[in-house]
Amino acid sequence: MADHRHTAITDLSESGAGDQTVMDIAGHVDKRMLKHYSHIRMEAKREALESLVEKPIPSKLPRESARGRKRVRGRRRKA
Repeated sequence: MADHRHTAITDLSESGAGDQTVMDIAGHVDKRMLKHYSHIRMEAKREALESLVEKPIPSKLPRESARGRKRVRGRRRKA
């Protein structure tokens, strides 16, 4: 039975469920227990990192004015 618990918690974690969600489902009140029961596969870790590489980097960053201040919604503020 304990093996099924480990598998279920690992599957939830690998599916992208947040830690708090997994903890609530499993009845954990401490992240140490979550860490004990979840065993994320190396392949899942690779896939997670690869998904970051595949996403385009956002190009919209706050522009700096000539005085070194950032523009925020049309207003200037000190950097």
